[in-house]
Amino acid sequence: MMRSRFRAALFCCALLLPAFAAVGVERGQPLTAALAELRRAGLRVIFSSALVAPGLRVTVEPGRGSPEELARRILAPHGLALDPVRAGLFAVVRNPGPLAAPSAMPSTVAPAAPDGVEIWASRYAVEQQTSAAFPRIRREELERLPGLNQDALRVTRFLPGTAPSPFGARAHVRGGRQDELAVYFDGVPLYEPFHFKDVHGLLGILDPGAVSSIDFFSGVFPARFGNRLSGVLDMRPRRFTGRNEHALGLSFLYSHAFTQGRLEKRPVQWLGVFRRSNLRAFAELAEWDGARPDFLDGLVRVEMEAGERSSVTLGWLVLDDDLTADLKDRTEQAVIGHRDATSWIAWRFLPDDTSEVQATVSRTERHTNRDGRLNRPGAAAGTLHDHRLFDTTTLRLEGSARLTRALQLGTGVEVYDYRSTYDLVSQGQLEPELAGALGRPATYAHELHVRPGGQAYAAYAALLLTPSGSMSVDAGLRWDAQRYGTAFRADQLSPRLALQYRADPVTTMRLSWGRLAQAQRPDELQVADGDPAFHAVQRASEGVLSVERRLPGDALLRIEAFGKRIRSPRPAYENLLDPLVLLPELEVDRVAVRPESSRAYGAELSLRWQAGARWSGWSSYAWSEVTDRFSGDDAPRSWDQRHALSTSVVWMRAPWELAANAAWHSGWPRSMLGFDATGHLAATERNGGSWPDYFSLDLRASWSRDIARGALQLYGELGNASGHDNLCCATYRLVQPGSISSLERDTSVWLPRYVLVGVIWHLP
Repeated sequence: MMRSRFRAALFCCALLLPAFAAVGVERGQPLTAALAELRRAGLRVIFSSALVAPGLRVTVEPGRGSPEELARRILAPHGLALDPVRAGLFAVVRNPGPLAAPSAMPSTVAPAAPDGVEIWASRYAVEQQTSAAFPRIRREELERLPGLNQDALRVTRFLPGTAPSPFGARAHVRGGRQDELAVYFDGVPLYEPFHFKDVHGLLGILDPGAVSSIDFFSGVFPARFGNRLSGVLDMRPRRFTGRNEHALGLSFLYSHAFTQGRLEKRPVQWLGVFRRSNLRAFAELAEWDGARPDFLDGLVRVEMEAGERSSVTLGWLVLDDDLTADLKDRTEQAVIGHRDATSWIAWRFLPDDTSEVQATVSRTERHTNRDGRLNRPGAAAGTLHDHRLFDTTTLRLEGSARLTRALQLGTGVEVYDYRSTYDLVSQGQLEPELAGALGRPATYAHELHVRPGGQAYAAYAALLLTPSGSMSVDAGLRWDAQRYGTAFRADQLSPRLALQYRADPVTTMRLSWGRLAQAQRPDELQVADGDPAFHAVQRASEGVLSVERRLPGDALLRIEAFGKRIRSPRPAYENLLDPLVLLPELEVDRVAVRPESSRAYGAELSLRWQAGARWSGWSSYAWSEVTDRFSGDDAPRSWDQRHALSTSVVWMRAPWELAANAAWHSGWPRSMLGFDATGHLAATERNGGSWPDYFSLDLRASWSRDIARGALQLYGELGNASGHDNLCCATYRLVQPGSISSLERDTSVWLPRYVLVGVIWHLP
């Protein structure tokens, strides 16, 4: 009886965790025989003897994995790859070079996706490679799209339910604020992983080539994630492809180097990426003195097998930013610097084929220095000296185990230790008439030296129940606690529930519900605005209903509806008229926004399709409404977009690849200054107007060719190709101080037309 149960458990595990499946493929075996073995294991693959010659043999250890993963792994050393002819059928083709789908890691300790995530609504995935085009987006397909700008964190702008900033890498997820998205890499929480995080977060710090797969949750997310209200971006590092890879690249944005490989005689793998900005050099060549940005980032990751069932990982991620700016005839001047570093060590152990334990310890240090002055005649003048130091140490211990054939348990505990230092000196003088219209005093001065710190704790448990082949249930409970000395103490309980029902082979319905909470961390105090206090924990309840259906002709349609209510939203500070400024805290339109509650609801439709091997694309439409409540009245949030449409198309025919992405949405709300009935200067109703609709068309072309030593890829992008003037901002000033009749207004746009060109050399 015990033996039969053991066999049944192994069979169940093989069905649910194909990464551990074994197929009779061995090193040294003829490649044609290996492919025949994979056919018998269920892989539908066709190939010609011209490509798979009789003399070719398997030259790498196949390791474990699904038949498709093994096929990709054994083909890669011969410059071959799998190409999906249609759903479930592959052809062996020549590897097109830098954009080919790489194979999975051949390590005996193969990484597996977190169990249960697929049953959650509002989950979108990007994979390094996938057996079919749906429902996941392959990473190399994403890299082909214009507008990514060598930035993995910009992936959210291509997915439904987001309102991305055209200027930076941050995004609002289903109406949430930009700080409500949690970001993880390799199981490590990343804190503000953006270049120039105080200047709109211009770019993310991760190259898309360093990422294997991404899970993006835009709604209720599993209990293993917490302390954010709107979403999760969970990224895993690029997997080893079966052969060592090295590349050098040069573009207007970056010079970069990439390396990944595995030692021949030792079970050690590495991944390294280094990028340095070229913008300062091009600014000097153009003799442009407005701004001189200089930034770099680097990633080093080493993974070592510590036995047949365990591995140890060491990682290091660094960011270094410098910006010297003198804008608009010395109106805005600043010197801004950021120095961030995150290091981690992780141990992963598989006690048996049905359980897993992982422990990760990480430490993050962030240094920020901002010194600047503002002299905007007729509006505002001031100085700012802002220096911050944040240290965060994190421990995460997670485990999962299959209890029965239909029941799996996942648990985890987390400990965070925060140390923060704020030193702020700022003062300013505002034009009295403008300040009065916006409800601000004419002068202000802040000198704050704050040292908040303490610990935060979390624990969660989740049960994944699969009572039948068509029904799955994930029920979880999360506890979070903050103990920041005498300054702040709080606890939160967050239940989460996800249901999935497969009505038929092509239709899947999902329902997710949960409570979410977000407490301010010690590094998130709004000291630069003169507000050093911890505010009440934000709490939200959200529900999502999703229907997904595969359509004839390799297409996948998904429809979702969501609703979210937020209690005790944290007070925030916004630039009401012009958000696109260098030192936002010094501007006259910097106001406190203190809603009593908030609400977001809407519906989304997305379609993904593939027509043969050459054409693919996806489109999405979203209708939503996001409001804050003030004294019983509702006002739209500043990034509320009632309608949003995005579509992308990719065409491939070696050696060319062409791509286009078009984005349109309703104009964001705006506030204005005008004159009231008595002739006094006054602000209009908050966000009572709107900017014109936004539209952007981005184009990309790339050309790849094998050369004597490796492969070469040339690419070019044209952003905002239509040259659309997307208005975003208004600056007001009094030409004659004290005279409201001399009020003038200037408007500006998000981004003009721009060009990005680059080259990548893939070394042999």
